[in-house]
Amino acid sequence: MQQLKDWSDANPGHFPVFITMEVKGSADQLKADTSLTEPEALIPKTFDQLDSALRAGLGDDKLITPDLVRGDAATLNEAVIANGWPKLSEAAGRFAFILDDGGAKRDLYMQGHPSLKGRVLFARAEPGIPEAAALILNNPEDEQIPELVKQGYLVRTRADANTIEARANDYTHFEKACQSGAQIITTDYYQPSQFFGSPYHIVFADSTYVRVNPLFK
Repeated sequence: MQQLKDWSDANPGHFPVFITMEVKGSADQLKADTSLTEPEALIPKTFDQLDSALRAGLGDDKLITPDLVRGDAATLNEAVIANGWPKLSEAAGRFAFILDDGGAKRDLYMQGHPSLKGRVLFARAEPGIPEAAALILNNPEDEQIPELVKQGYLVRTRADANTIEARANDYTHFEKACQSGAQIITTDYYQPSQFFGSPYHIVFADSTYVRVNPLFK
């Protein structure tokens, strides 16, 4: 957090930075390998501590939170459908965190926080429920993405996964992701890999990592 804050302070007015987080609290692997250390069970206090650490590390003035996006709307979902996300000028210099976990972990994070009131992270929620604002759709060919973006949701998709595209120097999924209008396209290769003889790396045509969304040109 200190490194992020120092960088942000040194680059005032930078584009908003989106960070996805996965919480590791599953004991499933223990069934296959009993030598592994059993992880602590996730409880609401775990997530409270995570939120506190993010606030303490960056400060509220550097965060895009569900409360900020919801404003005076009844629910977070209603806010993004009616008003969209904050304008770029309002989001400049800030960070937004998205919980990339579904199921029980996601539900535990939302527990006691309707519309994510008081939370720091945006949850991986299904469209239409009160907590929905940021969606994670890993398949860039998912035909829902353009419509969901036009409705007001923030969508994260992927250009590559499991080293497949990098090994084959295949930009098909990246091109689909660009066409989809998803606001966040993640990649494991913002620079070429050192492990295979492939030049594969992800950058927009003007050699930058930010562009105007093609759905709204």
